[in-house]
Amino acid sequence: MSNGRTVMLCGHCGNRTAFEARGTCPSSQPEHPVEGLEKHALWLLLECLCCSKPTLVERWHLEDTNSYDDSGEQEKVAGPFEAVCFPTISTALDNLPDAVARAYGEALKVRHVSPSACAVMVGRTLEAVRKHEQVAGRSLADTLRDLANSDKIPPRLGQMTQQLRAIRNLGAHAAEDEVSESDVPIILDFVGAILEYLYVAPAKIDAVEERLTGAVQPAKPAE
Repeated sequence: MSNGRTVMLCGHCGNRTAFEARGTCPSSQPEHPVEGLEKHALWLLLECLCCSKPTLVERWHLEDTNSYDDSGEQEKVAGPFEAVCFPTISTALDNLPDAVARAYGEALKVRHVSPSACAVMVGRTLEAVRKHEQVAGRSLADTLRDLANSDKIPPRLGQMTQQLRAIRNLGAHAAEDEVSESDVPIILDFVGAILEYLYVAPAKIDAVEERLTGAVQPAKPAE
């Protein structure tokens, strides 16, 4: 950070933008992560210059409790390091088809900006899923129903797809019951569960099976 400003990804608005330092606070006592080392932390409160929301960053370094420099201070052995404490930034799931990953990533990007836009992008994520799974249907409702009736997802997740479609429609059309900020974590958890079942879990199972197969291969006889 220089001149009180830094550039990084904002966990609120999803933009990579400049932040202004608004305050700092040192930790009252050092931590001792391992014997012989002390962790000295400083918390920085930053304001995103794009959405004006706060971000809390922890900056720390490690000092050797058994070694001192010429001035009598403990010697720094590592750091400084930085980590964002708030807000936590959700990342897109692995192993998603490209079109699904793009739509889901857009939903995550606008989750703190516009609940309605997030709901619409979740709907587009579901549309990308049904296209990738080649589920036929004249409308999103038809295709999601067919997806739920197929063996691709269990019935409970099928119910989720219908709930997501209903919330997506609230975001896409003017209505008395608009999508609220409190709805966003629910719809993202819903679509995340569907994507986990369809794409993430199978990839993990394949990876485990591959490792198990390699582990049980008989050893080659010595020549």
